[in-house]
Amino acid sequence: MFVLGIVTLFFLLLGLLAWILMFKNIYLKITKRSLKMKPCEACGHSISSTAIICPHCGESYRSSAAYESITGCIIAGIMFSVIGLKFIELFIEEFLTK
Repeated sequence: MFVLGIVTLFFLLLGLLAWILMFKNIYLKITKRSLKMKPCEACGHSISSTAIICPHCGESYRSSAAYESITGCIIAGIMFSVIGLKFIELFIEEFLTK
């Protein structure tokens, strides 16, 4: 029963973390849009804040990490929350049958 409680807590915390990251990413996307230009990290030339690559040196600014993706965070948040809620249901069933 203790292990089931720990697993439940783990999945619920992962779901909460995914939702927090989603809101953080939305905030960052909104605030980055207000900045028109930024310096390239590689060559220092001024580039658009929404640029995928630097037109001067070719430095890539594409985000490939799942935790930086709003869609990835939504999917992870839903998945971990549903798994956590299912484990709560199992925890309650086991608690009531004892």
